[in-house]
Amino acid sequence: MPRLEFLSERTGFIGFSNWISYFRIVGELESSRLELTTVTASGDVANPRGMLAAGGYLFVADQGDRQDDAPGDMFSLDGSLLRFRLGDDGELTDREVLIGQIPVGTELHGTNGLALGPDGLVYLSLGGTISEVPDGVPNEEWLGTVLRFDFDAENIEIYASGIRNIYDLEFDDAGRLWGVDNDGPTWRGFRAEEVVQIKEGANYGYPNEGTHVPHEIRTDPPVWSYSGEDVEGSAGIELAEKLGLNKGVFIGSRVLHFFRYDEDERGVFAAGDFDFQGTEVVFSRQGYFTVVEASEDDYLFVGVSGLSLNSALYVLDITD
Repeated sequence: MPRLEFLSERTGFIGFSNWISYFRIVGELESSRLELTTVTASGDVANPRGMLAAGGYLFVADQGDRQDDAPGDMFSLDGSLLRFRLGDDGELTDREVLIGQIPVGTELHGTNGLALGPDGLVYLSLGGTISEVPDGVPNEEWLGTVLRFDFDAENIEIYASGIRNIYDLEFDDAGRLWGVDNDGPTWRGFRAEEVVQIKEGANYGYPNEGTHVPHEIRTDPPVWSYSGEDVEGSAGIELAEKLGLNKGVFIGSRVLHFFRYDEDERGVFAAGDFDFQGTEVVFSRQGYFTVVEASEDDYLFVGVSGLSLNSALYVLDITD
């Protein structure tokens, strides 16, 4: 269950491997069920990750399938951004490839989250790779970046770089862009799991530098960094303000946890009472929380996939 995108408090899309499903929530949430309807044929999408409904369209970040002839250690040179025209009842028509030849460094580090910015532009996060990239890879400079572009993808620019693997993107009410970058080795030191505010023109150092080394390339530090088995593989992210709560970020990894922050004239900083990880565990199930999305009626939808036999979608009333 890579991604969930709401159209309203009762409808939206869930992305699975090779297909996207439109859903309706039927009944009260305490005893509700989801009606799923396949609205794309298997040939329309290969490996959908991020989804964004905006301007009468559904944008889909499609990782594509592994290419056996991809150069070096690359997963694929065929990631893409797709755009479908969105019908009243979830019909997807007029499929377009807005951006093609997106390089995908690894199976897990590819075409990731999509978000609509307060500037009316679309933002797309792309995973990076520590492996040497062979000469001639198209759009090599997009690896490990957040791209920004208009609805027709005619003016593509690199908004930020040096990213390892930010799976999801969220803008807060102040117009700041948030993400959580995954841990792993770099050419110099280890990259911790990091809560990051992604700023225009910033370089976050990957694959050159780890989190806790002197930085010559990195231009902006994390808001918070942490480690531990329960928080590895951070994926879904949601702002607490979207549920009417105080400043904080819900982060899905091996558990659903909550990071509380504060801010002053110098910017955002970690705040509140924390355990040794720096976060509070909100919800725990076996797997990875790849979906963390607030609905319009103040429920938090969280999707768990991997490690268990079946993926599952949970609805949480965090405000209780």
